[in-house]
Amino acid sequence: MPDWVMRHARALGWAALAAAPVMLTALAVATSSPWAPRSVVGNAMWAAWIAGALAFSAALLADRGARTPARITGGLSALVAGSFIALCFWVSAVSRPPALEDVAHAALRSADGRLTHPELAFSFPDPSERDLIRSPELERETREAGDSAWADAHRVWAWEGDDVQLVLDLARDTGAGPGGEIAASLRRAGHTPSLVSDDAVEARLSSGGQVVVRVRRFEAGATGYRLTATLVGEDVTSWRPWLDELQTPSAALEQ
Repeated sequence: MPDWVMRHARALGWAALAAAPVMLTALAVATSSPWAPRSVVGNAMWAAWIAGALAFSAALLADRGARTPARITGGLSALVAGSFIALCFWVSAVSRPPALEDVAHAALRSADGRLTHPELAFSFPDPSERDLIRSPELERETREAGDSAWADAHRVWAWEGDDVQLVLDLARDTGAGPGGEIAASLRRAGHTPSLVSDDAVEARLSSGGQVVVRVRRFEAGATGYRLTATLVGEDVTSWRPWLDELQTPSAALEQ
């Protein structure tokens, strides 16, 4: 194999070693923190390209005997990669789900057998029509299951009945596919999802019960929201059509 091919192959290898950690770190942050800025991956591509180009140049300079310029160029490559990786870790640490505005916390209104949010205009069948009772205790437990940032970013309503619990969760839409997040959370808890899509999740609980989740994504003004209805019970088959009656003021957001 010609020497120039080997030289460039080695240089490409060093470029890949410089660029790969940048992209892998950015992808890890984007996956683990759905509320991290979407631009983190796009910016990582630029940082990886710069770090890789500098590493490629440093390898060629070293091969030609220019040791000092090679060290300087290699150091710049490491500085770019290291700085961006540190930035990614910082973004992961400080990123928080966006807090809900005060209007999102308005009380629900009952009319014609449905509950309607007066500001955001979503509605769903009144749970009391199916003998469910509002449960402040379940609402408190749901909020306390997350940290303070989660509580600020979510508005929770909950109802209970005979062997059935219903939780309605309103939050700002982050743009990430909610179905996959919910299914992953159920798997970590030892449950077995039987249906997973962007707007629906169903699973058999390890205790023998069932969970059915419906998600609606909508816009109110210039803000995107996510409305998640979670029903847990021994047998929730008859509740599926009821959950599907969730109505929002706009079509689901495109991903």
